[in-house]
This record gives sequence, C-alpha cells and structure tokens, in this order.
Amino acid sequence: MGSTKNALTAAFLAHLLMCGFLLLFGLLCRFRFAYLIGWFLIVGCLVLEHFIARRRSLDWINVAFFRLNAVVSLVFLAVVAVEVIFKGGFRMR
Repeated sequence: MGSTKNALTAAFLAHLLMCGFLLLFGLLCRFRFAYLIGWFLIVGCLVLEHFIARRRSLDWINVAFFRLNAVVSLVFLAVVAVEVIFKGGFRMR
C-alpha cells in the first residue's frame, strides 16, 4: 500500500507541475479565452482523476488515469487549435 501512495503522490506532483507549464505555455503564446477555459477543464479532469484514484479500488486507478488523460489530451489539442486557427479571435477585452 505504501508504494501505491508514493505513486499517487508522484503523479499528483507531476500533474501539478504540468498544470503550471501549461499555464505558462498559454501565457507565452498569448492565448486567451478558449485556452483559459480549456486549462480549467484540464485542471478539473486532473482533480477528478486524483479524487477517483484515492477513493476507489486499485482497479479504478488505471481506468481513471487512462481515460481522463485521454480527455486532457483532446481538450489541449482542441483549445490550442482554436487559438491558432482563430488567431486569438476570442480574446477577452
């Protein structure tokens, strides 16, 4: 059980670091509204992922991590594509 807790802690720290880098990436690229909404969706998915992993059995961990990481990847792809295609046309004023 100790190694499971250590793995979940390491995953949490890696996800926390990733969220910071994603936010920094969006700021450096001057992405605005769509990216910010996507970033919040990604953070929400990661919070849900860790909530499920801590509350359920070990069988749920694989399901939670693989499915929600797929959602995170698709959301990131979609919001970056929207920001690039529309050249920041959704900027907040």
